[in-house]
Amino acid sequence: MRLVALVKARGLPQHLKIWPNNKSLAPLRESAHFRFTHEVLLHHIEQGDAARYLEMMQSNAFSYQFSVTDEEIGFDRLRQAALQYIGSEPIPWYFSYRVRIGIK
Repeated sequence: MRLVALVKARGLPQHLKIWPNNKSLAPLRESAHFRFTHEVLLHHIEQGDAARYLEMMQSNAFSYQFSVTDEEIGFDRLRQAALQYIGSEPIPWYFSYRVRIGIK
């Protein structure tokens, strides 16, 4: 990911941990701290347009803490594509959330 590479090159703090997006239930199970573990998938539908999509992408202030420009990470191109393909009329968005549960 371009953002992470740029931030690391600019001195990512040693205490800041970047977790992979695809973490599975295995670490919970392997920790032996839980007697029961389970993963559920939740769904949600809401409306959004290009402006809302771009706001969501910018809500990650991670890039702004390290002075990374929109052009460096391609946000300028993302903005152009979002306006072109999503547009200004709200459309349905389908969200899925993975929830991992561990009971001690």
